[in-house]
Amino acid sequence: MKEKYLINNSVYFYPAQQLLVPISEEYAQVSLNVPASRCLTLLLEKKGEIVTKYDLSQDVWQSRGQYTSANTLYQNISLIR
Repeated sequence: MKEKYLINNSVYFYPAQQLLVPISEEYAQVSLNVPASRCLTLLLEKKGEIVTKYDLSQDVWQSRGQYTSANTLYQNISLIR
């Protein structure tokens, strides 16, 4: 996993700290919950590829022995938007 990702040349994402930090406003950082951070990390790692609901659910929850509903997945995607 990368230490940080630059998104659209305007926001840094720090996966280990689960933080989004705008370049222009360093103090306007946003904390993500763990599942939202994992979803964003997967999407960034698979840039340019299709990531299915199954892929997200498997990587973020099921691989850790957790099971969740599609609604929970949708809520976490909404958070990172």
